[in-house]
Amino acid sequence: MTEVPFGGHGLHHDPNVALSRAITEAAQSRLTAISGAREDLPIAIYQRFAQIHTYAPVQRSLQSMPTATPTPWHIECSDSLNELVTSGTAIATRAGTEPLAAVCDFPDACVPVVKVIAPGLTASHGSPMRAPLQELT
Repeated sequence: MTEVPFGGHGLHHDPNVALSRAITEAAQSRLTAISGAREDLPIAIYQRFAQIHTYAPVQRSLQSMPTATPTPWHIECSDSLNELVTSGTAIATRAGTEPLAAVCDFPDACVPVVKVIAPGLTASHGSPMRAPLQELT
């Protein structure tokens, strides 16, 4: 059986704070769907969850993703947001593209982490829980 994926995002220049925020958001989204306790969400969300929860495999998005080859680069680790933005801007200029993502491979890490700088990025969620509710009527 395939479970419905739940995720969380954490934004902060301190990786520990970002991770804490992401884990908290993922747990909250899962618990909200399980309990149905939030009164501010329309019932259609829970009906959709009931229809897809563990009964159907997760469908991949039909959007085709652009192919890209990573541009290798290295900057010294920094807690300064200004230094990170300056470095990211220089790399985007050199590569001629955005967004930038740096996979943080920590030897003892049990949670995958990607540091992303994405100027001009707009949110797009592929989760069926976040799909427009108009589709249900």
